[in-house]
Amino acid sequence: MATLATATAGSAFGATELPENWPWERTDGKRYGNKVVLITGATSGIGGATARAFAAEGARVFFCGRRRDLGESVAKSIREAGPPVRYHRAHVREEADVRAFVEACVRTYGRIRHRFQQRRHRRAGGSSG
Repeated sequence: MATLATATAGSAFGATELPENWPWERTDGKRYGNKVVLITGATSGIGGATARAFAAEGARVFFCGRRRDLGESVAKSIREAGPPVRYHRAHVREEADVRAFVEACVRTYGRIRHRFQQRRHRRAGGSSG
């Protein structure tokens, strides 16, 4: 998934405008207070749990996944707990999707502080699971 690293670096260095309330202040004492975390594959399983964990520690979570209904459900559950979260529909195997995902995060939050790349491994026989 080298395209995510490339897209992240390109967008982060190309960002010229920051949100009006930048820099966010860490006022809640949480480990990731107001840090921007980009997460792939967070519509279920480990990725979804990771998104919830970062959000619980104060992160501004921006995540993607292929399944829009699941992504919106995860975002709603996080949002109900209070922290800001954004879901972006993207398939990490599609370079254009990844680039749009990263650029949307930078447009929304001004930068990316951490990224977590969730991916599925192929099982013997070629199926993923």
